[in-house]
Amino acid sequence: MSVKSIEFCGAQTEFCVNTTLVFAHGLGYQNWMQRGASSTFDSKWLSAKEIIDFYEKHLWDERFLQFLD
Repeated sequence: MSVKSIEFCGAQTEFCVNTTLVFAHGLGYQNWMQRGASSTFDSKWLSAKEIIDFYEKHLWDERFLQFLD
């Protein structure tokens, strides 16, 4: 069996999810995710929603993964 793509979800958008999907992209996997399939906590400076929106819209979309919507 040869895995070529991975669908992601998870907690801690800016830590675990980001690191894992960027690393998988670097290994050549095709990455997929539903928008909103990761979560996190508010930080001192940003709400959880702002963090998730930033990663989904400005870091991941069309660069490290394709959204399934």
